[in-house]
Amino acid sequence: MIGLGIPSRNVSNSIVNAQEIEYPPGLNETQFMVIASGGLGDVSNAYPWSIEVFKGKIFIGIGKVGTITQPLIIFLVDLLNLTLDPEIENAIHGGYWSPYITDWANITRPPGTWEVINCTAYRIWREANRAEIWFYDPEVHRWFLSYRADLVNVSELFVNPHICDTPFDEHKGIWVPIAMGFRAMKVHNNCLYVGVGGISGMFATKTYQPPLLLRTCNGIDWEIVPTPPEMGIDTRTIESHNGWIYVGSTSRGLLGGEQALIWGAPGHPDSPDDWILVGNLTGDTVPSIGNNLVVSLKSFNGYLYAGTSNFRYGCEVWRSRVSNPIDPKNDWIKIFDYGGGDMMNYWAGTMKIYNNTLYVGTMLWPFIFGSDESSRPKFMLRGFDIFEIYPNDTWDLLVGAYIPRRPVDGWVYDDYINIVINGTLITVPIRIPRSYYPSGFGNLFNIYDWSMEEYNNIIYVGTMDWSTFLHFVSIENLLQLFGIDEEEINETIELVINDLRTALDYINQSGKIPEKYIDILANLIDELERIVEEEDLTQKLEDLKELFLQYFGGADLWKSENDTTWIPVTLNGFNNSYNYGIRVMKVGPGSTEKLYVGMANPFDGMGILRAPEAPPVVGGLIQILHDNNETNSQEIYHVLISLIVLALVIIVGTILRLRTKTF
Repeated sequence: MIGLGIPSRNVSNSIVNAQEIEYPPGLNETQFMVIASGGLGDVSNAYPWSIEVFKGKIFIGIGKVGTITQPLIIFLVDLLNLTLDPEIENAIHGGYWSPYITDWANITRPPGTWEVINCTAYRIWREANRAEIWFYDPEVHRWFLSYRADLVNVSELFVNPHICDTPFDEHKGIWVPIAMGFRAMKVHNNCLYVGVGGISGMFATKTYQPPLLLRTCNGIDWEIVPTPPEMGIDTRTIESHNGWIYVGSTSRGLLGGEQALIWGAPGHPDSPDDWILVGNLTGDTVPSIGNNLVVSLKSFNGYLYAGTSNFRYGCEVWRSRVSNPIDPKNDWIKIFDYGGGDMMNYWAGTMKIYNNTLYVGTMLWPFIFGSDESSRPKFMLRGFDIFEIYPNDTWDLLVGAYIPRRPVDGWVYDDYINIVINGTLITVPIRIPRSYYPSGFGNLFNIYDWSMEEYNNIIYVGTMDWSTFLHFVSIENLLQLFGIDEEEINETIELVINDLRTALDYINQSGKIPEKYIDILANLIDELERIVEEEDLTQKLEDLKELFLQYFGGADLWKSENDTTWIPVTLNGFNNSYNYGIRVMKVGPGSTEKLYVGMANPFDGMGILRAPEAPPVVGGLIQILHDNNETNSQEIYHVLISLIVLALVIIVGTILRLRTKTF
């Protein structure tokens, strides 16, 4: 839901003052202090992709803009045959970010026949995209670079690999980073394991397999962990469980492969032969046939739990039948499927243990992907859900959509209600979240539960909120590119209205949600009802956009002491709307134990905050390194942001509109 905890913010003509609200225990926004910003001196350090406490330090794995955001933008520009202003074109291709791969190489032909076309761009790209691992030493309040990705010779991919050689080059031929992002971290048997994510796998050769895992046992010296080729080149989850290390990996990158696989090894694996395929969660029948990636792993209740990606039928959660699974099929039992009753929950992406309960936060995109491969993805607004899984294998929906956007035939729902959509009375099923809070806590743009952490018996949830990008997106472009018609827009808004109205009814009955909170939700529903009556489609969308920008813009951080009453710490990225995602959180050391929060920001560079911090005093300042550069062109900012949001929501729809049977 919306609107609490923001000092003096104008929402629906009412002022919400933090002082008027009785906060539950836990941290508040004023206690957070920035300890890193501007990507630690490099704006291409866009994402704090992973975090872990090791040897008394806070380790951060960086995701480069060149492995996430930039490829999406370049793809969009090529797909739509866009002609950009020369200044903007220059910004994308080296004037703001570093050059992209296509700025220095022609890779339109098969590997082995690629061609180097710009030596200067190649050298800049090579150095700018070497992924990094940093650590923060709380005793001296400073950041240190622990590792920068090594370079590897991939000359065999090119027909002219020595065109850039000079007598002074240390590296003859074409060399690329072995990693462009580190998406996962886990301490295992007193060593730190780090998982590689991104596009570095595209540089595989006949003799070179890009690494999947790195390892250090002292925080300084790093080595590649040997893995078998079939284990893949991309992971987003690592877990240490009962003396084994487990990895969910793929050879196909972010969208996954054809199977949802888990690999495991006892102790510290030193050979590819040490790894065993311990889990294959892709079934032969609906719905598990759609599982194409394991996106989360957690050791809980003596077993290993796994969350899947499934765009066709909704995410699933499984657990091992035995403490250490060996049989990839028979050692696993399913906890729930079909996205917990709404197949729009595509990823069971985030797991956290709290009060002897496993919390599972979902991730999704603002499209409905039908199980029919040829069907057009349908635009739909919806936030993430949070599920609770108990030690006895039962589960509850804690936070979530009342009206499932992709309901499941034969599912046992909590109730059914009659609603009117586009003038037609229909009966829809509803799910009733145990906390009564609707999906995304009421923000339909909170599409990722991106991180969860417990601090001083309070659970915190960090979101990815793509409403940030609405400031810079043309409604006309969205209508044209999505192919959305008025009937589809009305259906989306009316489903949102009915979902929030149902939530409001149950919240009022509960008697435990603050009155101010209820008033703001009611105001939002009133505004949505006014918008749906607007006759002009473009104006309708403009009004919808502005309404949500009133309430949101930047990542959210929510907290609860009892998992049923939730209050926001921030709804606007800690007063920086470019901080659109709280990618990681971790409790770690300081003068007292602290909560560290990592902000995703591909415009200014990633940042790290921590709390609680008292106001600085003379002689006791926390040193803030690498402040943001405020001289960046706002015009370039806005165009980049516009391109990024279009990439995030349009490319996904386009790719999956043409997708193969991978899904």
